[in-house]
Amino acid sequence: MLHSSKGVKLKKLSAQDVHLLQEQPELFFQKNSIIRTDGDWPYDGLKAYLPLFHELLLENPNAFTGPWVMVTEQNQLIGDISVKTFNENVTCLEGSDSLFEMAYFVTPAKRNKGYATEAIARLSTWFFEMSKQRVLYARTKKGNLPSQRVLQKTGFKRIEEDDFVRTYIKKRD
Repeated sequence: MLHSSKGVKLKKLSAQDVHLLQEQPELFFQKNSIIRTDGDWPYDGLKAYLPLFHELLLENPNAFTGPWVMVTEQNQLIGDISVKTFNENVTCLEGSDSLFEMAYFVTPAKRNKGYATEAIARLSTWFFEMSKQRVLYARTKKGNLPSQRVLQKTGFKRIEEDDFVRTYIKKRD
């Protein structure tokens, strides 16, 4: 488990956790002693990735990908965060020519409290400490200004945009 300075805890999910979250969400919360503060989690985007995360974690239980669940010190659910690769064949952080993207979601009840900033700062630091990677990407919807501010506060720089998405990059120090 990773901790941040504001008390955000990041719990990396196992293949069993991911399976429970897919099949029996209430049992997942009970088993992990997580207090659900918002009924909209897991959201549709995470639900779509859960089968991929499950498969990756079954193949390699030490896979870095995530998802990681963000909780408060009191184990209240904040949301989730993950680092995904664009190269589906990479399950470790060693592939130096692979591209990695950070993705995150904060439940509406926990937004605008600094949790995303803390979690992104902590996980991106961990990513660079644990890997040989030189860059990490993140994308936001063009209209998601709060998320864009979070990325900028945590050292990401905007590098491109299209009609719908802005892409950011953070480089190793």
